[in-house]
Amino acid sequence: MEQKPDTPFKSAEQKYEPLPLLALCFGGGLAGFLLRLYMNTHCYENGLLHRSCAVHMLLILLSVITLGGLAFLSRGMGRDSRFHRNYGPSAAAAGCCFIAAALLLYGAVTGLSGSHGLALAVTIGAFPASACLVFFGISRLNGRRCAFLFPLGASLFLALRLLYRFRLWSADPILTDYYFAMLANVSAMLAAYHTAGFCLDKGSRRRSIFFSLAAIYFCLVCLADGKEGLLFHCAVIFWMAGALPRLKKPRLRRRPGGQIVPAEAPPSELS
Repeated sequence: MEQKPDTPFKSAEQKYEPLPLLALCFGGGLAGFLLRLYMNTHCYENGLLHRSCAVHMLLILLSVITLGGLAFLSRGMGRDSRFHRNYGPSAAAAGCCFIAAALLLYGAVTGLSGSHGLALAVTIGAFPASACLVFFGISRLNGRRCAFLFPLGASLFLALRLLYRFRLWSADPILTDYYFAMLANVSAMLAAYHTAGFCLDKGSRRRSIFFSLAAIYFCLVCLADGKEGLLFHCAVIFWMAGALPRLKKPRLRRRPGGQIVPAEAPPSELS
């Protein structure tokens, strides 16, 4: 009876290199930024969007293509849910987290005066969210797993901000004024939530990659809106870049029995 070959280790299921994902995210984001910038300067009159403006439809089409491509490519990025297989030591990623924390903190300090009600709660919530990003940045720096409460706490801040911002957006009858900013907030919130799962070795790699890159795309588009949310969107871009799981394909090798095992696997998996 013929013996079936050993099944490759789960992280070996990654099919794609990171370049297509990054090119699609940042290339699409840059194109979306230029389209949104043109739309804001040429397609509005008295605060209303021209019905004959084709740039808006091009931006929607670009977003559908970009998100569809990100979803397709993310499905081929493997399923490994463990922290040490997705987050190795990285000074660049840690630096991105620290920059995001500094931007959130600066926005909280400058927005503290004059805030009241739910706006004040969101402003105050930015302080612990910044601290969560600092602790997660330290985790990225040394490659050690942090408590899941840090990325989860940052996700709760984004949920609180979404609640506050949606109350303002819902008073605006023009959907084109805010739907990209809303999608950026939602994507970042879901990305931070799935990041917390890795701290319990139960993360969803594909969803984390997709929502992180989707948040970066939407934030790049929203940069064209100017001062409205500029600081927040810049912070989210750095945040998602620092929290993005490993995209590079893991190095593979074979052990004496022929089974494919990643080179960086723990000793218990190589024996």
